[in-house]
Amino acid sequence: MAAGAGAAVGTVAYVQGEHSQVHAGNFERVWSATTTALKQLQIQVDKTTKDGLGGTIEAHRADKTSVAVKVEPSGENATSVKIRIGTFGDKADSELIQARISSLLKGGK
Repeated sequence: MAAGAGAAVGTVAYVQGEHSQVHAGNFERVWSATTTALKQLQIQVDKTTKDGLGGTIEAHRADKTSVAVKVEPSGENATSVKIRIGTFGDKADSELIQARISSLLKGGK
């Protein structure tokens, strides 16, 4: 990989309550998979914001816990998805959302 070509696809981190993963796919494809994953997991989207630099999704679970998602391009065909659930994060549920996004990007339902 050339220097500066972007983050490695599949890179995963969980730091201070925020789960970050780089998915293979351009921004629009990963954005679509992310919104579909939230819907499938019955996470209610309250507000979305997109611009040339990425997008954010404000949502909540059935128990009213907040879910914040940032989707940002991180290379030519790679997009970073960062998830924070509640104030302190929920690693297991964040991983579940990321896994659903990955599945959708691979053609899953």
